Amino acid sequence: MSIGVATDEVRTVTPEEQQKRNPAMFPSISSIQWFMRAHREELAAKGAVISPTGRKLLVQPVFDQVVIEIGRRLQVEKVSR
Repeated sequence: MSIGVATDEVRTVTPEEQQKRNPAMFPSISSIQWFMRAHREELAAKGAVISPTGRKLLVQPVFDQVVIEIGRRLQVEKVSR
């Protein structure tokens, strides 16, 4: 499966590392956990979250790209009501 990113650019981080990296987007670990639960199917389908050993890892930069896609979609839905 191709994720559309050169292999040498792909890295994995834990949800805790991601939250610390971007506290403006995810102000708490609970917020990133909620987001991951709410969007788990899309995150998995797009290769943004993997669990090779049972522990969830976020694939970068794919995770950031999918978060932005979801945010854009939700904003368009909100203003379209």
